[in-house]
Amino acid sequence: GGVLNVTSGNTFTLMGYLFAIDGSTVTIGGTITSFGNPLRIEDGAVLGTGGILTANVDFLKSLGGAGVVTLPARVYSGPVSVYNAGNAAGTFQFGPGIHSYQGLTFITANSTTYPATLDAGTYNPTVMANAFLMASGGADESLTANLGSSIWTVLNQLNLSTGTLNAQTSSITVRGSMIVSPSAVFNAGASTVTFQPAAGSTATLTGSATFYALQDITPNSGLQFEGGSTTTVTNALILEGSAGNYVAIRSTSTGTPSYLNLKNGAAQNVYF
Repeated sequence: GGVLNVTSGNTFTLMGYLFAIDGSTVTIGGTITSFGNPLRIEDGAVLGTGGILTANVDFLKSLGGAGVVTLPARVYSGPVSVYNAGNAAGTFQFGPGIHSYQGLTFITANSTTYPATLDAGTYNPTVMANAFLMASGGADESLTANLGSSIWTVLNQLNLSTGTLNAQTSSITVRGSMIVSPSAVFNAGASTVTFQPAAGSTATLTGSATFYALQDITPNSGLQFEGGSTTTVTNALILEGSAGNYVAIRSTSTGTPSYLNLKNGAAQNVYF
């Protein structure tokens, strides 16, 4: 392996792919940018947490590569993707600390042949993502995300296209929309999901899902459920507005109801 060190005050621009293979280290004191070509971190390569990183970043498990690929806690200004191209199961682990993913797409977890696991449960970081997408390369691939007790904020869209998201005891805040497709599984565990649209705006849940604790506590906001869908809450439903500033619950389709199923014994705090 080798070392790439971009020192303070300098900018390194990628004109093509840059591969940091197992054993390599990339440290950033200045800036790494690109024209859309990614910085590819493979297997046990180490990406530093300093400097400015605006280039696209791919985290890759290669053929015969290490079983665990680490996503360090830092600010990622461009899109980030995760990809298992190996010949065995791969784990992509979020390092401890605060992660900020500012790109248009936070992470596409994609396994073409072998299982891929996103692990946020070992170090339980705080993660802020512009958007989060889970999508596998085909119907027969196994894709799993384990959140542990990590803290997540998704600014725009949380899209579970395929795979299984095990929320465990995490806290998930969605400020835009959440999509749970029929080919994806959302296991709520003992997590709390908070829809937090800005006052005067609406958050949307597309697809049927079961939540442990579900809440919207933003006065003068709206929460839409897809017409024809069923949302189940097993432990606690909290919908809190304020006087004259309600939390409006709606179906996305006029004339097509959506269903909110509060299980026996679940608490509810619904007012205004």
